[in-house]
Amino acid sequence: MGSIADPVIVPDMFIDLADREVRPMTPVRRTWRLKPTPSRHHPMAFINYITQIQIEFGAVQLLRQECERTGMRKPLIVSDAGVRAAGVLDKAIKALGDLSHAVFDQTPSNPTETAVRAAAKIFQAEGCDGLIAVGGGSSMDLAKGVAIAVTHEGPLKTYATIEGGSTKIRDRVVPLIAVPTTAGTGSEATRFTVITDTERGEKMLIAGMGALPLAAVVDYELTFTVPRRITADTGVDSLTHALEAYVSRRANPYSDAQALAAMALIGANLRTAYAEPHNAPAREAMMLGAMQAGIAFTNSSVALVHGMSRPIGAHFHVPHGLSNAMLLPAITRFGLEAAEARYATAARTTGFADGADRDAMAAGKLADGLAQLNRDLDVPTPGAFGITKAAWDARLAAQVDDPYAPLSPRVALWSGLAGLVMLTVFLTTIGLPLGVVLAFWAVYFLFLIVLTRIFAEAGAGWAWGPMVNVSKLFFKKMN
Repeated sequence: MGSIADPVIVPDMFIDLADREVRPMTPVRRTWRLKPTPSRHHPMAFINYITQIQIEFGAVQLLRQECERTGMRKPLIVSDAGVRAAGVLDKAIKALGDLSHAVFDQTPSNPTETAVRAAAKIFQAEGCDGLIAVGGGSSMDLAKGVAIAVTHEGPLKTYATIEGGSTKIRDRVVPLIAVPTTAGTGSEATRFTVITDTERGEKMLIAGMGALPLAAVVDYELTFTVPRRITADTGVDSLTHALEAYVSRRANPYSDAQALAAMALIGANLRTAYAEPHNAPAREAMMLGAMQAGIAFTNSSVALVHGMSRPIGAHFHVPHGLSNAMLLPAITRFGLEAAEARYATAARTTGFADGADRDAMAAGKLADGLAQLNRDLDVPTPGAFGITKAAWDARLAAQVDDPYAPLSPRVALWSGLAGLVMLTVFLTTIGLPLGVVLAFWAVYFLFLIVLTRIFAEAGAGWAWGPMVNVSKLFFKKMN
């Protein structure tokens, strides 16, 4: 980590470039405390890692070895029908040899609590003692949900971040090994899972070290049979992770390094992996880039793209990667002025701009390049997917009122207002007269109306009202 790292701290991971293996120095979790650099005031970064990651062609053959290392005697394999149909699940089962196991292969594209409970029932009935997720982000998210469900009481919403549930999740749950089959979510390297609350029809973000896999077996051979549509959507999803981690208000030197490395790999290889499914170097680069993007945002954050994407996926049943891809160009353009230098660096790193471009030009090329990338990858617009404007507008508040929306470099007003309401309540509880607080906000919003134009680049009008048609504008720009 050079000068930004405290030199007396022992690192968590050993990276062996010769055999492409990332492994922990010790089996216990350590924390790197990073110092802010003089050139930019970063938030303090606390980097938590316990995952042993092995990356190689044919690495799935190490699955039995990993089960023994993590103490699994009878794992539940969590997968989906598509992975089974592609023959990938059979490869994983074959690698286990005669190790006893059970299988749940009914993971939906957007994992629900109902599916989590169904898998948890099999886990308990079969006497399983660990989990292996074989699949994309959906299977890994569902397996993480099962790990929490079988070791914690109550509905999963109890542990949702928005409900203050992260602190209720124990660091140690049942061991989980992740075997990703797509280069997208990076979930094999994150402490997050997203599960749909079946009753409310809303996606729940659940975060905690208990959701971080103990091991990841990253075998890019498993991606050779991934359909082009999924290759495209998951690839843009991983690019979104890297870009949002880099421009997030929680970005720090460690997450920056991972995000930039991921953007370089994805920018150079996504189109090739899409056009040539069996191109091994491109597939390997995409798997590594997706994992690094996952490490980046798990130590920084995602932002407005994901904030809007989650309700779109829950209510319109759009696969997560695809909804991110739909949103990325428009939301990137929306945030350019607030973090121009960072977006410009991202543009150069991904290959959308070059070193000769000034920041303003490079940042603009990033938004244009992302839009062209969507066209090259045949990413449908919301309208082409079948979402009507009326249905979209009905979900406005849910799309921009998300825990991660305020971490964007430019914040949609609705998210800001949620914070203002909470601040108003706080100020009145400590004794300030309500009239004084409201008078202050009146002056503040008058100032906002006069000096701020939300979406100036799209001519959307003055910033006023509890909902500034944030999502309406994005819908118009994306169709």
